[in-house]
Amino acid sequence: MSSTTFINYKTPISAEWLNDVNTAVYGSSGTLYNVVYSGYLQGGSIQNTPISGSTGAFTTLNASDVSLFGGGANRRIQLSADTANTYAYSNGDYYFGATGANNIQFVTNNVVRASLDTSGNLGLGVTPSGWVNGTTGVVGKTLQGDSWGIASYLGVDGVDFATNVYNSAYAGVYKYRLTATATIYRQASGAHILLSAPSGTAGNTATFTQVLNVNKGTALTLEGGTSTAGTGIAFPATQLASTDPNTLDDYKEGTWTPNQGAGLTVVGAFSSSGTYTKIGRQVTVLGQVNGATSVALASPANLICTNLPFAIAGNLSTGTMVSVDGTKAGFIYGNGTTNVANSSTIAATSGIQFTLTYFV
Repeated sequence: MSSTTFINYKTPISAEWLNDVNTAVYGSSGTLYNVVYSGYLQGGSIQNTPISGSTGAFTTLNASDVSLFGGGANRRIQLSADTANTYAYSNGDYYFGATGANNIQFVTNNVVRASLDTSGNLGLGVTPSGWVNGTTGVVGKTLQGDSWGIASYLGVDGVDFATNVYNSAYAGVYKYRLTATATIYRQASGAHILLSAPSGTAGNTATFTQVLNVNKGTALTLEGGTSTAGTGIAFPATQLASTDPNTLDDYKEGTWTPNQGAGLTVVGAFSSSGTYTKIGRQVTVLGQVNGATSVALASPANLICTNLPFAIAGNLSTGTMVSVDGTKAGFIYGNGTTNVANSSTIAATSGIQFTLTYFV
């Protein structure tokens, strides 16, 4: 094997000169393996110039393999294995890139550490998945690792921090990258949103459930809740009950209609109204029963009303009642699942107000 052959010039030479002399290197008695030029070119490019003169084979140096361009604003080095050229050049700013539909990969220790695909997605240690914007179909830009991705959402004002999924379709279809659970932390339109999907198979569609939504001027919204204006916590309309005794899993406010109880003596048309507040298992109701002429409770242990908004867990509940004119008062209690009974009597009055607290 011959040693490396050097062409060494201390002053600039032109590529045209190299082309004119056909870059001939003579005198090698064996195969010419290496040619090193330690000077530098000034303008032009080496055009299909074979390095000849050796008695053995040598690969032709072509302009499509290496081109050095000098002079002017566009100074560049072009490296290419085919027609999809890769450039490093300067035109005021400095650029490195591929003009063809090819990925750019960064390798250390013979392992691909980063890959920039033709859509502008950057994978760290992985080939990036094809993310698209979940609403408009605009191709997003993603930074993706082994099991996570950071991608644009809704164009200019949103970003997804996702684990184990990528958005694969215009309508916001997410697919699992690995067989496991998936999550998304989304910032969009001023909101901070947490989404969760159960374990699924790699390549299958993931269905996400919103578990938390935080936004300025709106309630902190829990899973199943509806975001509303005002500061507070929005629970779901249908309780997602927890078995943990230390977890508050429900809050509700509403109205209810007391039905006339068998122990209530009514003269004239009956009417009623009521409100309630439910915090976890505890319910507090307010109610009023009226008679167009009068209502009265003649004896204890009779029903004032029925139709409580939530069923009572046992009879361990107490409350108070008072006539609307404030002259008569007494005690009440829960009786059965949705009934309210009296433990005191109240003489005829136009209406009776009451409050009762109980557990469900």
